[in-house]
Amino acid sequence: MTAAENALWQQVHQGPAEVREQALRDLAALRGSQPPGPAEIGVRDGVHDRLSQLPEVRVVPSGNSPAGQVDTDEVRRALEGFGTPVTVDTPILGRGRGHRPGPVRPAGRAT
Repeated sequence: MTAAENALWQQVHQGPAEVREQALRDLAALRGSQPPGPAEIGVRDGVHDRLSQLPEVRVVPSGNSPAGQVDTDEVRRALEGFGTPVTVDTPILGRGRGHRPGPVRPAGRAT
């Protein structure tokens, strides 16, 4: 989602009726298609209503690969599109591929 589309969705969520209608027309022009339908608007309004009650949302990447950084940025922008304050934490670095976090066994005990 582009910054322009995020800004228009914020107008849809937070603006008075005439601003909301114009933003929906602008979204259609930006997308080159019909305005968003009732289903998309309803889902986005519901997500916006729930997220707007939170002080912030933390995004914690599972690694620091280039693809992971792109994914993290997309998630951050999508959340910001709902008007949600977003904090991106330091990536969690696991112990390699396929590692599943689980209980840690005390040293010296047989399993």
